[in-house]
Amino acid sequence: MNKTDIIELVAGEMDCSKVQAGKAVEAVIKSLRDGILDDGGVTITGFGAFNIKKRKPRTVRNPSTGDPMTIPAQTVVDFRSAPAFREMLEGPVASAHIEVKPTAATVLTESKPA
Repeated sequence: MNKTDIIELVAGEMDCSKVQAGKAVEAVIKSLRDGILDDGGVTITGFGAFNIKKRKPRTVRNPSTGDPMTIPAQTVVDFRSAPAFREMLEGPVASAHIEVKPTAATVLTESKPA
């Protein structure tokens, strides 16, 4: 699902034009962005919380060459889902809506003869 899909869903749910729904979606996104930047996080009851998280620099191995490389410190947005939302993901109705797309590793594993 992308932003256009969300705008279409909002337009259908609110029985308004896509232009009006687009403005509403933009307003929500701007509010989330401003809340995260200004307050350090945003909590939406029943959905989850977006918080700023600082990652320390770390040393990892380049998967192609095996050489060690350093990933610098980063500031990222962390999302923690609310317990009510996690419960919805575990329910039988949610599993009917979740589409699992195969990864390259899954496709390669399934295509190899046993």
